[in-house]
Amino acid sequence: MKKFTWIFVLALGLFWQASALAQTVTLGKVATLRAKSTDAQSYEWTFPNGIVINGEVVQYTFTEPGVQEVKLKVVDAEGNTNEVIKKILVANDGKPTAIIETLVNGKTFSGNIIEATLADKIALKSASFSLDKTAKDLNNLWTVNGRSYEAAALPSVFDKIGTYAVQLAVTDPANLNQKDQANVQVKINNLAPVIRKFQITPVGNTGEQFKVMVEAADADGTVSSYRFEAMEAGKSVLTQVVESNSTVFDLSRFSGKHVYNFRVTVSDDRFLSTTYTDTKMVTVDPIDSNTAPTVKLQVLPGNQAYVGEVFNFKAEATDADNDALKYAWTSSDGRTFPVESFDIVYSKAGNYTMTLNVSDGLETTTEEIELTVLEPETVEVKNNPPEV
Repeated sequence: MKKFTWIFVLALGLFWQASALAQTVTLGKVATLRAKSTDAQSYEWTFPNGIVINGEVVQYTFTEPGVQEVKLKVVDAEGNTNEVIKKILVANDGKPTAIIETLVNGKTFSGNIIEATLADKIALKSASFSLDKTAKDLNNLWTVNGRSYEAAALPSVFDKIGTYAVQLAVTDPANLNQKDQANVQVKINNLAPVIRKFQITPVGNTGEQFKVMVEAADADGTVSSYRFEAMEAGKSVLTQVVESNSTVFDLSRFSGKHVYNFRVTVSDDRFLSTTYTDTKMVTVDPIDSNTAPTVKLQVLPGNQAYVGEVFNFKAEATDADNDALKYAWTSSDGRTFPVESFDIVYSKAGNYTMTLNVSDGLETTTEEIELTVLEPETVEVKNNPPEV
């Protein structure tokens, strides 16, 4: 782009170059602005409220006091453009204009409501002026929530969370009746706690207890409470609110297999909170503490009998958990008996096995006994004829 050589000229006779400071004009009086350029063919001035005036020399009357911006756009014969924006100080005739310049973290902030936190650096200083004076030549009196400070720059007073009403009153030391004031509101907002670490650790070897621990910090207050929740299918099934940063969840109260994740909500002393849900899933498959039944088996007349003789079987079973018991006897010849005691007769000689299963619904105890069934003994009786 082709470079232009040009300057602003104000009615006061001051040359306004690109590097010049803002110039001062009087509110309500006509100001003449002139642009000089070696190559420009057209000039377009844009004033406050979007008013556009074309020409190398223009006149404008500023209707609002304070800092006003004027933009000049120039175009040469080849269509190349260049533009610059300058600030003009519009002063009341004989009266100072109060202006508060705000910097947040070193950057200029515009507006009457400033929102920040205790972590931000806020600087307020007077940019007030009059026709013949700058801020350092005027009396600057700051008032913040009823407290007064006399200085061109406001000391650092925003050290607590809350809202601060800031007023700057400026007077001309040569005429104290000539004065003005400006107001801004500074809101120091609360910062939520920051969760830095969230850890879940099994406790013991039951697979049902977990220690949940969180590391959190609060930049502008104190962490006051921790809300820990065990979640299943998006719903909270167990909640603990404590003042310490860790707690132990005992999930043994829930029978069967479950999949949980854990959520912690950290709140500060102003009840602002940060919620964090752990992304790791925890599967709880409780170790069954059920006790199997104890069984004692009896058989009469013993484990050996003859074909056709009766075997009497009886089970004596107990359960430490007082569970209801079910009995299932099975003979190796296929016959079954779902009772505590019964009689059985074998019609063929041989070896048999009797199996007993006693169940409490969770565990089963099995006992077996081997049986021998004998053929009846044959006694031969001989009849000898009598002797004669």
